[in-house]
Amino acid sequence: MGEYRASESFLEVRKSNVAAINLYKKLDFKPVKSINGYYKDGEAAYVMARSLT
Repeated sequence: MGEYRASESFLEVRKSNVAAINLYKKLDFKPVKSINGYYKDGEAAYVMARSLT
């Protein structure tokens, strides 16, 4: 398998999912953006990022 050389990892999480947000923060993810209406039910999401370097 080849190398990807990624320097950052991203994920999306519901703004209401406080437990998941707290877990991701413990894993060094930080909210970097908000996306209104991201989920089918209209709820917004946070995009969270973590440096891999």
